[in-house]
Amino acid sequence: MYTLPHLNTLLEYKNPRVLKLYKQNYPHNKLSAEQAFEEVLKYLWLTIKLFFDKKNNPLNTDLPNDCVMLRSMQEVDEMWHEFILFTEDYSTFCQTYFGNYLHHMPNIFDNAPVPKEEVENEVAKLLPYIYDHLGEQTMRIWFASYLTDQTQEMLKKAPKRRFAIHGF
Repeated sequence: MYTLPHLNTLLEYKNPRVLKLYKQNYPHNKLSAEQAFEEVLKYLWLTIKLFFDKKNNPLNTDLPNDCVMLRSMQEVDEMWHEFILFTEDYSTFCQTYFGNYLHHMPNIFDNAPVPKEEVENEVAKLLPYIYDHLGEQTMRIWFASYLTDQTQEMLKKAPKRRFAIHGF
């Protein structure tokens, strides 16, 4: 039976070739190659964790439907693309840590209209899930473009896990 590795174990994985390619292709990104790679590893781990949480708790309506990658995570997505280009490394990584290949599906519906309420409901489920499993710093990195000055202040003053993200 498969067991999800501890996040710290996963974060020990390094791939200098992927980092080098990212640095060559994205020299002006805000995230360093090392930061972007760590965020990809966290994203992949969280995606698998959500899959198993939903499988083990199918009636839990508090769980998000998917671990979506929003536009604010573009640099993380770009790193994932670079990682996938090293097909053998990526395949071995997935098999070693997750027991299965993790496919990347492009968002072909990015411009399709989705009711604002539906998006807000899904994000309202996703944010606490990310916060609980990866912490505030990850949220700040993944959703930086959505955080307003007001939200930044609320995060500083609020009790843990009480926050609001504006701009969705």
